[in-house]
Amino acid sequence: MILNRENIDTDKWNNCVKNSSQANIYGLSWYLDIALQKNWEGLVFEQNDMYQVVVPIPIQYKYGFKILPRPVLCQTLGVFSREDSPNVYLNLVQEITKKYLIIAGYPLNTYIENALINYTHHLTLDKKYTELFKNYKPSRRNKLRKAQKYAWKIIASDDIETLIEIFKNNHEQQINGFKSSVYRILEALFQKAFQKNMVVLYLA
Repeated sequence: MILNRENIDTDKWNNCVKNSSQANIYGLSWYLDIALQKNWEGLVFEQNDMYQVVVPIPIQYKYGFKILPRPVLCQTLGVFSREDSPNVYLNLVQEITKKYLIIAGYPLNTYIENALINYTHHLTLDKKYTELFKNYKPSRRNKLRKAQKYAWKIIASDDIETLIEIFKNNHEQQINGFKSSVYRILEALFQKAFQKNMVVLYLA
């Protein structure tokens, strides 16, 4: 069933996301509340007083119709399930496509047959730096060696504004239709994640 945001049990929701094979920060209720400004609902399958499967659904109203917009700052959403079941994933996605008139690029975290495929790369950083360095492209290794000549210092920081300014000056103009309001959402997400010890920011 699909529940409105106010009817979702956040403890059950987050427990399901954390214990799913698709677990990531984007599916947690507090992240969705900030990124989507609470404009979301959830498809929930509950059994034995536990959410077994959840699917976050961003919502927006346009011309009187409820549509599913492309979410900002949510790299992957989709199905979060305690047990892997491709058939369940497909049924849930089909239910969503029947309910919403327009779906503007929903970022699925699971493979669905006939869906448009884009790729997200997850980097494993649990090895020693010397091993990670060996796998960098030659051009990247050369740039890092040049940077070492300047004796830059890398420090842990909670100053998200500096990172935002770097992005503004170097990348913002390359993104069509970029809205500056995203910066305030990003700042709020960072502060919340920082409080929960879920993010580390390094500046050089």
